[in-house]
Amino acid sequence: MEKMVLILALLFILAGCSTVLSADDTAKANITSKREKAAQLLIVGFKNKQEIIEAIKEYKVGGVILFASNIDNRAHVKELIRQLQEVSMAVTGAPLMVCIDQEGGRVDRLAGTDAMPFSKKNIEWGALYEKDEKKAMEGIYTQAVSTADALKSMGFNINFAPVLDVCDIDNNALFVTSGRSYGSDPEAVSRLGSHYIRVLQDNGVCATAKHFPGHGSTVADTHLGFSEDPSSMEKIEKNHLAPFRAAVEAQVDCIMVSHVTYKAIDPDLPATLSPAISKGLLRDRLGYRGMIVSDSMTMDAIHANYGKEAYSMCINSGIDTMIIAHPQKKDIEDAVEEIAANVSDERLDEALYQVTKLKKGFLKKMKK
Repeated sequence: MEKMVLILALLFILAGCSTVLSADDTAKANITSKREKAAQLLIVGFKNKQEIIEAIKEYKVGGVILFASNIDNRAHVKELIRQLQEVSMAVTGAPLMVCIDQEGGRVDRLAGTDAMPFSKKNIEWGALYEKDEKKAMEGIYTQAVSTADALKSMGFNINFAPVLDVCDIDNNALFVTSGRSYGSDPEAVSRLGSHYIRVLQDNGVCATAKHFPGHGSTVADTHLGFSEDPSSMEKIEKNHLAPFRAAVEAQVDCIMVSHVTYKAIDPDLPATLSPAISKGLLRDRLGYRGMIVSDSMTMDAIHANYGKEAYSMCINSGIDTMIIAHPQKKDIEDAVEEIAANVSDERLDEALYQVTKLKKGFLKKMKK
């Protein structure tokens, strides 16, 4: 571990105020071609170890995401991640983003293992907050610390949590029955979510606020197909953006953009493909300067309605890295090819800067 830290320290001394990577920066990380840069923007799922090792070696992918099917127990996951990081360091000179959806409650990838002893649905914290704010904040603190300790001990560096969607309709397909939302009160969601973010990150794991700009007024599930939010801009500003503004103030490391189409902002494109969302709203209006990640591009809101052009549209919209949760090898090849061919050098380096900046942050967390 000490040797890896030393290597990382030498590799990731980047210019602190630059918004793009220089040729020297990428050469240090052995990532120089457009295809290699494009692959660094991908966070991919996998079925078995050999499959992902081959993807790291062939494409130099920048990150991986683990699901319950990849997880047996703490020792198994720790060794798996160690081996994947070893391959990545040998091939690219850079560490992987190692990600998981560890929200608690229904979305608990570590459930049933020895890795996660404490987990509760977000909606339960929201309900407790209505009765006793102090106890709810204390409970969020305990869960965030427990989650960070478990994830960090195995080698995860990014958690795709917390969910900051303000769920304000009873027939919301994604959040009502699952309890993934803290609730319908923007103030409560803002306080609980930003508290979780600060504690998780203070304990060495990157947090991710999702699903920007809010998935709580939708009926359809983007896993299954097209989903539209009919909310007015006034409602989006008042209800849905409040928790994300709080997350930006909390200096959240990542923000995940949803596949929902927001009629009041861009009636033609899902948020993950819309410059009006990531660039116009998140960067320009909210002033966010961290890494922007897409929801999984294998979800049917995208996969069933777009071809491989979605990959370049996603990066060109202002998103820095994308999840391909359940890829076939062709999906990775298509993404690399499409991004390299249809994203400008300047935009590619802007996105890669965000990825590399976050990886530099992993080094600081490893030293704690």
